[in-house]
Amino acid sequence: MTTPNKRSALDAPTEPMPRLRPRLVAAALGLVCAGFFFFVTGNRDAKVHARSFLKVEVRETHLFPMIYRDEASALSNFLSGVGKRPLLANRSRTGETSFVLERVGPVRNTSLFHIDYSGPDSNSVQVAASNAANLAISFYATNQPLWGVTLVETRCFSPLSVFDRLEESVWIYWRRCKAFLGL
Repeated sequence: MTTPNKRSALDAPTEPMPRLRPRLVAAALGLVCAGFFFFVTGNRDAKVHARSFLKVEVRETHLFPMIYRDEASALSNFLSGVGKRPLLANRSRTGETSFVLERVGPVRNTSLFHIDYSGPDSNSVQVAASNAANLAISFYATNQPLWGVTLVETRCFSPLSVFDRLEESVWIYWRRCKAFLGL
């Protein structure tokens, strides 16, 4: 007589397999995400970055102009257009492949825009960023004659890593919370 609840030593356990499958899927997804993160953060060949700041204002009132389009995208499209890269390379006396337009964007809550270039040589990158700012000034002098666009400065910088930006944002949030609570 055999009892139905008793197992023999040859029966394979059926419970660990369903538990193992989600763990394997989670581990595989974790490895893919970690690999993608390291690929994105470590895939920069350019070590030197340069940034030019442009101040945009209405000539008569010296106030920030009313903008009805995305000026950062318009300026980025202008600087990425046909013929601009060889022009910047000739002006900076370097090759076309020695610098890259990283991004163009506004500086938050100001009338400033920044133009970022990167490349292996600090001198060529800084000259390219400065010349791109001068091209932007001539672009606005032609297309928006009532606006006054001036070059504020051009400088080289080292961008913050992902971990440095995260740490900085945590400390800023902590200081804001302390100030709000009056600590």
